[in-house]
Amino acid sequence: MLIHRITTLLLVTLLATSWACTTSTPQENGESSAPTTEPTEASADDEFQELLAAADEAFAERHDEARLREALDLWATATDHPALADDPGRRAELHATLARGHYFWGRYHHSIQPDADPAVISEIAEAGVHHARTALRHWSPQVVSRLAHEDPWDVDYSVVPPEGIDALLGYARTTTLWSQVQEPTEQLASEPLIDAIMAHVIEVQPDAHGGAALRYYGTRHLTRHFNRDHDASEEAFQRAIDAAPDFAINRLLRARDLATHRGDRDLFEADLRAVIDADPEHPDYGPENAFAAELAQRILDRADELFAEP
Repeated sequence: MLIHRITTLLLVTLLATSWACTTSTPQENGESSAPTTEPTEASADDEFQELLAAADEAFAERHDEARLREALDLWATATDHPALADDPGRRAELHATLARGHYFWGRYHHSIQPDADPAVISEIAEAGVHHARTALRHWSPQVVSRLAHEDPWDVDYSVVPPEGIDALLGYARTTTLWSQVQEPTEQLASEPLIDAIMAHVIEVQPDAHGGAALRYYGTRHLTRHFNRDHDASEEAFQRAIDAAPDFAINRLLRARDLATHRGDRDLFEADLRAVIDADPEHPDYGPENAFAAELAQRILDRADELFAEP
């Protein structure tokens, strides 16, 4: 009987001690109240997708410089996200997107504005060039290496895969933006690289970036020191307009450059009025069209000056 009572008492004591341990708070046990489980692959991917969605939402409002910068910051954060640990191609695509975003930032929020600051444009463009080069280095490291040491016209751009053309074009466009605010010697030194890349893009993806390479050559045929060619310019601009008929910048540049060189006021006014009437809510080109309309009105207001008799 005594042994039975002692045994029972011991069991009760053990149960009480066990209950106290299991009901103690995390702090009493020296533990954190936060969950200690590591993020799963699925949760990391969900977080990454939310990051991209927030960036895309901000970029859709890129007419607002603050929202554009928010998008760029989010994309930059995404390039280092753990979800991309085994996906360097996706990381390269993000860097190409960042290059395109920096081009928009420097071009529309600064370069075309009356009070543009060359130092700010140069800084933005340099960041864009960095992102484009980073992306291109993934798709074609040999092209990046050869561009640093060889004549750009001797580089074999055909080794750039189709998915790398966005980075290649971004490299040329951000370099163009940068060169436009440099000394004339720097501008001349950049021309062969830009010309060579744009010529290749016209061969393989002429409609990329709303016909960017085509409209580049539309203007380039008129600004060369030798062999200026109005007919080649007209063809390039028309191809750009056909590639992206809703992208107002193509008509804006044709009016500003080709129509004024030819003295064609009818084309000048028709194109600029079409730009002013372009859809500012277009799903792909809305903000670009809105900026183009503002610039078109400023150019149209100078019509009498631009077409004054000599």
